[in-house]
Amino acid sequence: MSTATPYDQLLRQIPESIRAEVRFSDHTYLPLHVLHEGPGSAIDIRPAEDVARRALVLRTLVRAAFTDGHRPRAIVLLKRQGLWDATTPKERRFFEGDADRQATIDATWRGEALAVLLWCLGCLDRLEPPTHPYDFDDLERICPSPRESTTFIRDAKL
Repeated sequence: MSTATPYDQLLRQIPESIRAEVRFSDHTYLPLHVLHEGPGSAIDIRPAEDVARRALVLRTLVRAAFTDGHRPRAIVLLKRQGLWDATTPKERRFFEGDADRQATIDATWRGEALAVLLWCLGCLDRLEPPTHPYDFDDLERICPSPRESTTFIRDAKL
């Protein structure tokens, strides 16, 4: 008798029709970050529009981490496009200037999360094995700027 891991138990709750899997070697991974606990014990898939909003926020966050002086402009842009509410409290602190060296380094690593979200949205054909960071310039070319957010969010599909 084998015991199922928590991952296996969660996987069984997801309908076969939405199991978007990617394979690395002999391991199978499912992008569980797009899931969240819903009411009760059911698993709800986050709407594609929410995933697209998070991708746009992460794109802006990583750009701000790589570009001196971009944070104040990023706040204006995110607010103008209605994306400020999609930021986390930690991201807001970063944008508002509470960012030491480590917070800036951490923000640059959010590009990895951006890559996974872009893959979930069908903007990347496949995920690369996690052996090196994604090139943010490549991801930035794939993910539209927040100025183009309305169309990106409206057309988002998981």
